[in-house]
Parts: sequence; structure tokens; C-alpha cells
Amino acid sequence: MNTGNEKILIIGLGGAGGKVVSRIASQQISGLGLAVIDSDRADLAAMNSNVTVLEAGCNWSWGQGTGCGGNVIRGEQAVSGERQRIMELISGRKFIIVVAGLGGGISTGGIRTLASTIRSKKIPAVFMLTTPFSFESFSRRKAASECIDQLLPVTDILIRLPNDLLFSMLSPDCPVEEAFATSCDELARTAIGICGLMNCTNSFNVDYASFMAALRGKRCQCAMGVGLGVPTQDAPDRSATAIQKVLNSPFLGGIDKMADSDVMIISLFAGPGLSLGEMKRALEAVSAFAGKNTEIISGFSTAPFMANAIQVVVVTVHYDEVEKSKKKEQIVIQEEKKEQPVRRAPRKKKASPELEQGMLELTNFSKGCFVNTVPVMYGDQDLDIPTFQRRGIIIDQGHTAK
Repeated sequence: MNTGNEKILIIGLGGAGGKVVSRIASQQISGLGLAVIDSDRADLAAMNSNVTVLEAGCNWSWGQGTGCGGNVIRGEQAVSGERQRIMELISGRKFIIVVAGLGGGISTGGIRTLASTIRSKKIPAVFMLTTPFSFESFSRRKAASECIDQLLPVTDILIRLPNDLLFSMLSPDCPVEEAFATSCDELARTAIGICGLMNCTNSFNVDYASFMAALRGKRCQCAMGVGLGVPTQDAPDRSATAIQKVLNSPFLGGIDKMADSDVMIISLFAGPGLSLGEMKRALEAVSAFAGKNTEIISGFSTAPFMANAIQVVVVTVHYDEVEKSKKKEQIVIQEEKKEQPVRRAPRKKKASPELEQGMLELTNFSKGCFVNTVPVMYGDQDLDIPTFQRRGIIIDQGHTAK
């Protein structure tokens, strides 16, 4: 199935994912592998020729190329039956981006199989998943929520983008078809932006580990904006142009979303002509929209093919209340540890100097001028004379170590 040597692969799962991949294919970007996994034969037939298509569920009696009809169980059956072909599709890839819209049949049911297959090959992957609008049926929203819970243990980076973010930036008078087309275009730009982030190893780049630190295993909602700026006669400041496009991005959700975020990831991607001053001004301009307690992760990278263009990518992370309470508990535990008195190890006692046994002063006694006096006698013993002398004992006084 691997028809090219592209190390980066973007997989669209289901109808929504397929539309995003179709938008990317129309831009004819070199170096990207594109694939779509779906059970709708008509949608697959409309794909660009440079997109690898994988029809799932074609061998099931209910399938026959007409889709899953929104049935999550059928979607799971369809994708799990194609595990071997998926293994061939992802073999040899360096990095994978999966795009899907949760709530439907093949995307919600099949993405767990796709995620576990990618994990088994130990390929770094980012999952960009949109969740249903709040006005959609409860069953779709519940299926999407349960799918997120099941995906967290088997994915490293899961970017959950609520469709409701579209309402914050688009006019209520915007036609429905135009709104969804805007959504697909934005997701396509976002996927391409992530490819740019992960494909660069020079400079001070926001890498895969940075995303993992903020997102791995954590239930959260993300918002994302991508802006590309090219200097023109009317707008010579390419950074300002790119930042303005980021702020207008439908999936960023506006300035308020940036201020309320728990984590903000900012990355600049430009040509070799990026100056230190421009990089500093751009990062500071975006960071100014962060909240007081927002953790900011920023970086930049350069590549020759960017020429005189600059791309700004902003990802905001909003943890669910459960995640926030866990973080607060960790902070409290750390503070309690800091407040505890430091217990120092007991000092070792200095070795005492080597003791020397004292010398017992024993001298022979002489009565001198009292030799003729009456002695103090006990039995036949003269008590005025020391015992050792009376008994003729010789004392061995030894010697010192000196």
C-alpha cells in the first residue's frame, strides 16, 4: 500500500477526514503522503489521484460501499478488518497525522483500531479530532466523548477541536455549506502547520516532546490557529499579517480563548532570513494574549522552502476540571514537601584519640630515720611497708606506643 517514499503521512478517517485530506491534496504540497480510510465508495472515488484510498468494510454483507450509516459498531468492524492493509500503509513512515470528525460511524468506531495499530509500530502520531456541535444529537456527542476516553491511553498527542468554535468567529448569517468548507480549509491548514512543526529539527523548535508534555493522557479541549504571512507592498510586515490570520482562525475561538488557556504552544516557521528581532517581536506579540496563569511553550524553526514567508502556529490547551484538580493536588503536595524541615544527616563523631593507659607510680618505701620506731604490725606483716614490697612482687609496667 505504501506507494511513495514520503516519511510524513496524513490519514483522513471517515467523511470529514476525507474532505480535509482532499483539501490538502488540492494544494499539491510535496513531501507529504496522503491517505483516506472510509467505507463510502462514492466519496473514495472522488479523491485526487495522489491520495491512497483504503475502502474499509467492503467484505461485510452490510457494507457494499455505502458507508456505516452512523453505526459505531459497524465502523469498528470495518476498520479492524483492514488492520493488515493499515500496517502496510503506515510502514516506514516517520510521522503520522490522523484527521477525523467524531460522532459518526467509521471515524468514532474505527479510530481506536487505527490508533492501536500506529502505536504497535511505534510511530509518532498526532490525532486531530473534531467533536460534534452542541445542537447535534445526544447519542453523537456521547459517542464522541466515550471515544475520547478510550483513545487517551493509546495516543500520545490528541488535539480535540470542538466544532462549536466555529460559532465564535463566523457570522450567524454564514451559509452552512460555507461554514463547513471553512472548517475543512482550517483543518487542512492546521494539519500542514503541524507537519511543518514536526518536520524541522533545527533552531529552537517546538517538538513532539513539547506537545506530549502538555497533552499526553490528559482530558482537555484544544483550540488552534495557523497564519501564513508574506510581505507585500500593502502589508510589508509579514509577522503582523500571520498573527492577524491566527487571531481570525475559526478553530482558535477568539482572544478570550487564548486568555483562558492553561497552556499555550506558539511556534514560528520561516525561511532562513528570519532575524532575531523579528522572531522576538512575533513571539512577544502572541504571548501578550496569554492569561496570567497560562504556561507558554514557544519556539521557532527555519527551512529553505519557506523563502520569505512566515507561518505562526498557536495551540491553546484547556484542561477539563478533573485535570485541573489533579494539577492543584500536585502543587499542594509539592508545597508541603518544601515546607517540611530539611532533615540533615547526623554528623559523624570524630574519632577519639588513641587512649594510653596511665603509669602506676610504685616506689619502694624506706622508713629512713624512723627505722627504729615501733612498726605497725598485723600478724607478722609490717603495714608501713607497701604490699608489693613486703611480698617481693616485681611489677611489669609495659611500654607505650610512642
